[in-house]
Amino acid sequence: MRCFAISLYLLALMLYALAGTPLAPFHGDESTLIYGSRDYFDQFVARDMQRVMNLRDDDPMDHNLRLLDGRVQTYLGGFAYHLTGGTADGLNQPWLWGAPAQFNLDDGHVPDDRLLMAQRWAMALLLALSIPAAYGVGTQMGGMWGGLVMATLVAVSPNLALNGRRVMMEAPLLLFSLLTTLAALRIAASSQPTANSGRRTAVYLLLLGLGAGMALGSKHSALFTVAPLFGALGLWMLWRRCWRGVAGLMVAGVIATAVYLALNPAWWANPVDTGREMLALRTELLASQTANLGGYADFGGALRGFVEYAVLETPQYFEVAGWEEVGTTIAAYEASPWVLSPLMNAVRAAVTSVCAALGIAALIRRRDGVAWVAGIWIIGAVGSALLLTPLPWARYYLTALPAIYALAAAGLGHLVTLRRTP
Repeated sequence: MRCFAISLYLLALMLYALAGTPLAPFHGDESTLIYGSRDYFDQFVARDMQRVMNLRDDDPMDHNLRLLDGRVQTYLGGFAYHLTGGTADGLNQPWLWGAPAQFNLDDGHVPDDRLLMAQRWAMALLLALSIPAAYGVGTQMGGMWGGLVMATLVAVSPNLALNGRRVMMEAPLLLFSLLTTLAALRIAASSQPTANSGRRTAVYLLLLGLGAGMALGSKHSALFTVAPLFGALGLWMLWRRCWRGVAGLMVAGVIATAVYLALNPAWWANPVDTGREMLALRTELLASQTANLGGYADFGGALRGFVEYAVLETPQYFEVAGWEEVGTTIAAYEASPWVLSPLMNAVRAAVTSVCAALGIAALIRRRDGVAWVAGIWIIGAVGSALLLTPLPWARYYLTALPAIYALAAAGLGHLVTLRRTP
């Protein structure tokens, strides 16, 4: 009966996440990411591998987008639109941020409703699937009640829900990062991690590799989730002298690399040089954004940004001045039942913060494999968001939110345990 009730609750949260999709305010990056889904049609319909591999003298912007943007949204979004009868000719042009908003609206840089919603529903489905994945992670941190609180926090998070309902990279990033985390915690929870060839161990190793590869293929910032998890597991296994576990982890790393490369044809011809080019483009992009759009001047500013977007989770519908010209749907979205009111969001932030503080103490006292792996993951995700985020953009803080929610799950689970202890 309890399992049935939990399943119904998780299903209700998933429907809640899906229901707000049509009302999510449009963002210009949706235009650019939808435009990028042309690669799906080039690769799987036109079979033009020269173009998607960046082997043809192509538009420099297209070339760069293949290296900077995640590929899961590209393929899944294109596939979803193809299922509705869409073709490459029906795709819009990319958003031009240097041009007035009205120019983009009038000159074919905005997707029509069928195109937009086909790709939005594909992303929103991944957002909904993230909720049971969050429950799985939460149960490893704080039992059943920890799982329920983490699933709830993912579902009602203002900025996770907003960007997960859009044609963005955040929904696949969230889902596959959570699945990678779940696999790592399950491996760590074993009394003899990967010391046998059992089917369950093999499944979690496979999930670890597939999840990590898909997460990195969703958005490069998944590195701040994947690297701490692999590093923590590796150190845990070395400390226990579990050599078969180390070998299994290496296999999972190979699987992750293979999945990432399979999703990125632009890397196939010369992976080393492409990796260098991608890093150079990423560095150049961040430097340009920081210089032109107002980056943090000091650590105090970065800390305030972290509190605003990772703790208080203040909703952010646009990042660039002038975008509010096309933000007329914001009021309708905020008035709907599919987003927390400012008061409820403040309550959510307060409860989450208290539970997360308790979760830190709970993990320190726990001192097992799960606490070790979770602790390194949380430090990596939260620390990178705090120290490396260059701009006051809510999307750049989203990788820290599951880690904070996991702490809250651990804290609530600890409270429940204390209450039941005679």
